Amino acid sequence: NVKRRKLDDSNGRYRYDHKGNPNLPWLSSNFKDANNVVLIEGELNAMLACAVLLEDESTKDFGYMGMGGSKVSLPYNLEGKTVYIYADNDSAGEEARVIWQEQAIEKGARTVYQLRLEGDNDFCEIAGANPNKLAGRAELRSLLLPALKNAEKVHGLLDTKIGSYTVSEIREIAKQVISSGVLIPTGFFEIDNYTGGL
Repeated sequence: NVKRRKLDDSNGRYRYDHKGNPNLPWLSSNFKDANNVVLIEGELNAMLACAVLLEDESTKDFGYMGMGGSKVSLPYNLEGKTVYIYADNDSAGEEARVIWQEQAIEKGARTVYQLRLEGDNDFCEIAGANPNKLAGRAELRSLLLPALKNAEKVHGLLDTKIGSYTVSEIREIAKQVISSGVLIPTGFFEIDNYTGGL
C-alpha cells in the first residue's frame, strides 16, 4: 500500500495506490517492543513524528502507529503499554480520540494520555512550512516533546476495573475497612462496629 501527500489539495489531499484494505495502520518497526506508544491520526504524520522524535534520547522507547481516522480499529494488544493519542483539532479528530481511548483501555493499556498541539496544523504541514527541511523537523520536534511531557492523563492503573470496582475505589474501601478495624465488612454498619466484621 502506498499513500502519497499531494502538493495540490483541490481533488483531495492524498493519492492512494493500494490493493486490498486501504485502512491498515502504519507501525514503526519498534512498535511491538516499545513500552510507550503514540497513536496518531494519519499514517504520514506518524512516520514524520517517528522520524523527528527518534532523534531525541528521551523518546527512544516510543513506538508509533498512524491510522487514517476513527474508522480504523486498533488491531494490536497494548497490554501494559503507556499510550499517547494525537488526532487533529477537528470533529473527526475528536471522534477518533474518544474511540481510540476506549479501544486502548480495552486492549490493556496501562496508562492513556491525550496529546494536543495548538492550532489546526497537522505534523506534515508544520514541518513542511519551513523550506529548510532540517529546520522544519526541528520545529516539529520542539512542539512534540513538550506536548508529550504535558499530555493530559485520562486513564491509569487506578482506573482499571476489577469486577464492579476500580482499583482506586477498592483502595478507598480498604482504607475505610482498616481504619474502622473491620476486616471483612458484613454490610451492616452496627454489626461491623460491634464485632469487627466476619
